[in-house]
Amino acid sequence: MGAVLGLCISLLDQLSYLAATAMGYPSVPALASPESVNIAMAFRHFLGALFSEAANGVSGAMYIFLFYFILKLLLKKAWLAGVVFIVLMTLGNTGNSSYSFSYFILLVSLAVNTALIFLLQRFGLVAVMAAIFFINVPEMFPITMDPSRWFWNVSLITLLVLASLAAYAFRIAWPASRHLLSISSGTRNPRISRN
Repeated sequence: MGAVLGLCISLLDQLSYLAATAMGYPSVPALASPESVNIAMAFRHFLGALFSEAANGVSGAMYIFLFYFILKLLLKKAWLAGVVFIVLMTLGNTGNSSYSFSYFILLVSLAVNTALIFLLQRFGLVAVMAAIFFINVPEMFPITMDPSRWFWNVSLITLLVLASLAAYAFRIAWPASRHLLSISSGTRNPRISRN
């Protein structure tokens, strides 16, 4: 679930850049900054950046969890802590935008923070770690679908890493989700006897 949400947020970030550019507002591309050229230079840079993004995913999720946990301790209600978390994080994300397109950034930030807090409350910390990893990797690594580009091999390996992690997470989660679906639909598990 975290991988799906992370990729959706990355696409939403890219779409917000395209919308801002189409409307004539100055904006910065969401995917692959010029600093990402170093990642494409050698495989060791690629691996270092990949492990760095994994560590960023863990630390970012821990910061989100800690902030939400402190709010939950102070406010005593999970829903109120979630609302305050969303408001504070949204205002913090949009406070640095200096152009008039900030209303759209406000809506995108509101959607992203709402999705992250929902993911934390419903699916847990590991899902948030996966989401942050899947948000950061497309923004950090140069990705192209044109095989004639010199960094196409890095793009291919990046997409293969993301796809294999998502497939592995799906494979791990599938038996548990089938069991939960059978419980919610009211069918009985023949291995559990109810006397």
